[in-house]
Amino acid sequence: MIRTGYRYRDPNATATFAALSGEAMRYKRPGTRAIAAAAEGASGCGKTEAALRCFGLYPRQCLMHDSFPRLLGPHMQVVWLSADVPSSGKSEDLARTLMTTWLRDTGSDRFTALLAKERFSNPLQALEEWRQVALAHSLGILHLDEVQNFFKLGTLEQRRKRKSGDGPPELSIIEDQCLKWVLTLLNTWGLPILFTGTPDGIGALTKRLSTMERFATGGYHAFGVFETWDDPAYKQSFLGQLGRYQYLERKRGCQKFCV
Repeated sequence: MIRTGYRYRDPNATATFAALSGEAMRYKRPGTRAIAAAAEGASGCGKTEAALRCFGLYPRQCLMHDSFPRLLGPHMQVVWLSADVPSSGKSEDLARTLMTTWLRDTGSDRFTALLAKERFSNPLQALEEWRQVALAHSLGILHLDEVQNFFKLGTLEQRRKRKSGDGPPELSIIEDQCLKWVLTLLNTWGLPILFTGTPDGIGALTKRLSTMERFATGGYHAFGVFETWDDPAYKQSFLGQLGRYQYLERKRGCQKFCV
């Protein structure tokens, strides 16, 4: 996903930096497409850890370049960024979370003054400011974890109207402009995004963002629960691999660890 995303945001292309002014549609390169992936599963099953381990295959999260196309002097390139969707699901809190994460991971003080404010007068403008900075530093991929926080259970009256056989209660969006901004990141700016969350959250996300076709790039990954002890996915794929990393001083008694 990172490599594919850089194809459409090539640092060598003048249009890449011209678009940072905000006129993305005018400078949008032909063939630019949304790049996304999703991983769903119960809380604690390893979705976030799996994503971070994938990102960890890169030597560094932030790369310092002595020179960079179209720029004078050294430049920092941010390969990946991982942030939790705030529990409130609101745009102001999302902007603060992204800015705080940026400061923590890059060491930059770019958003310090903005974060010192008690309230953002225009949360969407704050999100756009973060977006512009992230793209200027060639962010390779954004990981949004806990995407179910964008949604909430419908009112009691709405749930009563649903028939008992209609499945689990449908989630309703908390703040529409949050998801619209994320959709713009995908469609207009071509920033690859990895979504992780619970099945209900990912399900609600796919309904509202129409992201199923976009997940063809990075895939739709379900972290299932092992149903039985002799499930091949558990007995062979999981337990068998786990046994390889049971490092003991002696092998006594551990030869039959993996059935």
